[in-house]
Formats: sequence, structure tokens, C-alpha cells
Amino acid sequence: MNTPAPAPQKTNSGYVVVAQRGDGLTRLARRAASQWLSENNPGYTVTNEHRVYIEDYIRKQLGRKSVAIGAQQTVSFDLISQAVAKAHNLTPRQLQHLHKYTLHARF
Repeated sequence: MNTPAPAPQKTNSGYVVVAQRGDGLTRLARRAASQWLSENNPGYTVTNEHRVYIEDYIRKQLGRKSVAIGAQQTVSFDLISQAVAKAHNLTPRQLQHLHKYTLHARF
């Protein structure tokens, strides 16, 4: 039985996400971005394609590292805002390209 991951903890500068079994940086980025999107109005309709771009942008900025169960990762509000702003500027062609990555993602 899969228990839901704990909600990211909000700090003054970002969200602290705690790694669960099977998590990598992408899932941590997804949880932080999802929390931010639920609390803020990005100014446009965010599609799943936008979400894939946002989480991938955040993941790339966090670097390449393994994630251990229980490890904490802080994702800053500035980084999330930057990713959301860049996602807003995606072209229809870029969004179409990202569609294939949304088919297996669980947001």
C-alpha cells in the first residue's frame, strides 16, 4: 500500500520536500511545484505539459545527485517562479513535444 508523501513544508524562502521510497529529484520538484501552483496564480492555465517543463526545469537546477529516503531538499520560491514564467513562454510546438512525457506522469 502506497502512503501519500507528506506535503512540502513551507519556509520563508521555499518548500522543503522529504524524499520517500522511489523518489528522485523529479518527484521532489513535482511536489514542490504542485504545492506552489495550488497556492499561487501563475497568470495562465497550466497544462500537464507546462507541469512537465516546470518540474524538469527545477530538477535540472537542483543538479545531479542521488536522493536517499528521508533526505530533505529545499526548492526556493524564486526557482519555482522562474520555471513557471519560462513555461508560460513555451510555443505550441514545444508543448506538443512535451505531451509524450505527460502520458505516464502522475500529477
